Amino acid sequence: MEGESPKELLKEFDAEKRSVSSLRTQLNELSAKLNDFYNKRRETGQKIASCLREVKKLRKERDELTSAVKVHKEERRKMQDVLKTKIEDVKVLQKQRDEIQKKTDVKGNPGQLQHEIQKMEFRIETEGMGFEAEKKLMKRINELKKKADESKVVSDVWGKIHTLDKEISELRKKNDEEHRLVQRKADESQKKHEELISLSKEADELTKQESAIEKEIEPIRKQYE
Repeated sequence: MEGESPKELLKEFDAEKRSVSSLRTQLNELSAKLNDFYNKRRETGQKIASCLREVKKLRKERDELTSAVKVHKEERRKMQDVLKTKIEDVKVLQKQRDEIQKKTDVKGNPGQLQHEIQKMEFRIETEGMGFEAEKKLMKRINELKKKADESKVVSDVWGKIHTLDKEISELRKKNDEEHRLVQRKADESQKKHEELISLSKEADELTKQESAIEKEIEPIRKQYE
């Protein structure tokens, strides 16, 4: 620069100053671009982390529901085995009842005989009927009492059938409840699985976006440096 006039030096200084100013402007622009990309990358990373946390939670809930479905299915299977056994027991008792009724000529439910006897005895006690009518009614009562004695065995069988019928009815009710519970939990498990798949795909897509952002950042960072 020796030998140059002050005017020339000032001109060179102004040129360098303009160059520095231009470079500073470019630097600021690059810095702004980098900040934008860094923010996008950070936001994308946060979304990925959120998706993965939700995927982990959904996977746990789905697995718990799947396990519950297996447990309830096994409970229902055992219940159906018990139900099947009790139904077979009722069939055996019904056959036994029919055979006894055939031998003793007892028809219908033996408990009904006692009810008829009580009604007739009540009539004799409360109605002012004639001697012949009362005699006829007493004869009928004695016939029914004899038939009731013959039907004691049948009564026991009827009682067993009645008890088993109640148990079967209760088991069928519980079996239906278990079936509805299995269906509900299976549906919930399927929904969780579908949500999990959807979020996993979303996380994969976000990861691709993050990689694309990183590729855009690299040349700008080098230029900035």
